[in-house]
Amino acid sequence: MLRARALAPQLRRLSTVPVRAPRLGRATQPALRCRALSTTKPVGPVGAVGGGGAPELEEGDAYWWVPYAVMSAIGGLCFWFYRASAAHSNRLEQLDAIGDEVALDGGEREELRDRNAPFLTAAQFAEVCAETRRVLRASAATDGVGYVAFAEAANRFLDRPLEGGHLLDRVAMVANAQDRRDSEDVELGYLFAALSLCCGGDAVERAAALHRVYADGDALPRRDLERLVFWLARSGQIDAKKQVAEGDGSFPVQTYVRKDAATIVADALKESSLDEDSHALTEEDFVVLMTAKAIDFK
Repeated sequence: MLRARALAPQLRRLSTVPVRAPRLGRATQPALRCRALSTTKPVGPVGAVGGGGAPELEEGDAYWWVPYAVMSAIGGLCFWFYRASAAHSNRLEQLDAIGDEVALDGGEREELRDRNAPFLTAAQFAEVCAETRRVLRASAATDGVGYVAFAEAANRFLDRPLEGGHLLDRVAMVANAQDRRDSEDVELGYLFAALSLCCGGDAVERAAALHRVYADGDALPRRDLERLVFWLARSGQIDAKKQVAEGDGSFPVQTYVRKDAATIVADALKESSLDEDSHALTEEDFVVLMTAKAIDFK
C-alpha cells in the first residue's frame, strides 16, 4: 500500500500526457492510396485526355456520313428524273413530227371509214382498184397519175360517190406537197392506200384486199411491200408509236429515231417468225405480217 501511494503522483502525471494517434501500419497505406486515386479523373485509353493517342469520337460524330448519303440519294433521284423527262421529250418530238406529216387526224380517219364502209367492202375495194389501174394503164408500184383523173376513174366503179371526199382530197394534196412535185401527179400506189381509208371490214379482210391490189401474181415482192408500208404510214394507217424506236445514244439521255419502212418490215418479219430474207410474200404471210404488233394495221 505504501508503494501504491508513492506511485500515485507519477500516475497522475502520466494521465495528463495527450494521447498520440497510433502510427499507421504498412497494411493500411495502400487502401488510403487507392481512396486518394479514386477521387481523380479516370484515365482514358491511350490517346485520350491525359493519354497519348487519338481522341475518342463523340456520339454525334459517328453519323458524319448521313448528310452526304442523303445528298447523294437526292442528287441521283434528280438525275433520274432529268433523264426520264428528257428521254420522254425526245420521243414526243419524233411522234409530233410524224403526226404533223399525216393529213388527217384520228377522228377524221374514223369518220371517213364509218361513212363509206357500209357500201365499200374489202372485196369491192380490190375490184375498184383493179379496174381503175386498168383504165389509167398505170402500175400501182411505180407510176404517178393526176389526182383528178384518178378520182374520175374510181368513181366509175363505185356504187355511189364517196362521202367525205374532201378529206380524201386533202390526203392527196398533202402528199403532193411533201413530194414537192411540179405537177398534180401523185403515186398511184399511194392513192390506192389513201382509198383504203374508206374501206370497210376488219384488219384481216382489208390486209388481204391490199395484197390483191399490190401483188404481182400470187406474191407481193419485198420492195413493193416496203413501199406499201411507207404509203400506209404516210396516210396514217400505221400508228406513229410503231414508227419510233430507241436510238444508239443512251447516256446521258436516251435518244429516239424514226424507223423507215424497211426497218418496220424487218421488225415485223422477225416478230412473225417469217423468213427475214424472203423476197416475196403470199397473201397468208402478208396478213400475218400486217397484223403483227410491229405494224398493227387496223
